[in-house]
Amino acid sequence: MYSASTEGMLLAKIEEIDRANDRQVGELLSQHPTVWAALESLFDHLQDELIPVSEGMIPVLYETRMAGWRKKNTGT
Repeated sequence: MYSASTEGMLLAKIEEIDRANDRQVGELLSQHPTVWAALESLFDHLQDELIPVSEGMIPVLYETRMAGWRKKNTGT
């Protein structure tokens, strides 16, 4: 994945994460007889995979979006 800017790279990463999430939803729905069972499975998986927010992509994505907002609104 190549991008000319950090923002472009992170937006591409967000799109990649969204596609992976969409695939996961489809897989869960096909593996379970009800939506509720799929949700329970998803919640169990998320609980098992839960990591502190400071170790994931969330802080990076948040800071990048905030920096873009500041630049757009204040010119800095």
